[in-house]
Amino acid sequence: MIDVIGTARIAFIGCLIAANAILGGLAYYYFAPKIVQTQRELSNTKAQATGKRSEIQILRDEFKLLQERIQKFRELELSGFFETQNRLNAVEGVNEFREKSGLLKAKLDVKQGELREDPRLEGVEHAYLMSPMSFELEALDDLEIYMFMKMVESRFPGKTLLESFEIERTGDVTPQTISGIVEGVPQPLVKGQVFYQWITLPEKGRLSE
Repeated sequence: MIDVIGTARIAFIGCLIAANAILGGLAYYYFAPKIVQTQRELSNTKAQATGKRSEIQILRDEFKLLQERIQKFRELELSGFFETQNRLNAVEGVNEFREKSGLLKAKLDVKQGELREDPRLEGVEHAYLMSPMSFELEALDDLEIYMFMKMVESRFPGKTLLESFEIERTGDVTPQTISGIVEGVPQPLVKGQVFYQWITLPEKGRLSE
């Protein structure tokens, strides 16, 4: 076999194999660090991209929260939460609630308010004003009283905190009561008393208004 190929050719092939092995080794030792470095750079790039995506998501969440707070602030502002406790406006609102709920009577009584300390308002030019408030109500049905209470809690200027309420039936449906309703002079069949705390955060400079 050697005679067929020839000694010189075998030697040449051996040199080629050896050269190939040497070149392969040199290429490995030369390119391996480059490959490792490239992989590290790629990993760092991926990590940075992930970090940027996380930062963007955080910014989006913060912006959404800020928008929600601004919306809530505007709602409180429109509700009169930062205004003084104007009794005349309150009476007008109560009359509107009475008409819409169908009550026969809704008498508002607001006691003298007092300023409360609240650490959350430290350094803010707003005062925490709380006033006891009550209603005397008369109706044909207790459902009308509950409707009125719902309006007070959702639409009364500022914020109201329900403390207690009492509802009692004072009469029954009779031919006389029906006749009174038909004639436009209904007699109350249900009476109620409702007690709230009325809270607003007016500017301190406007408390004398």
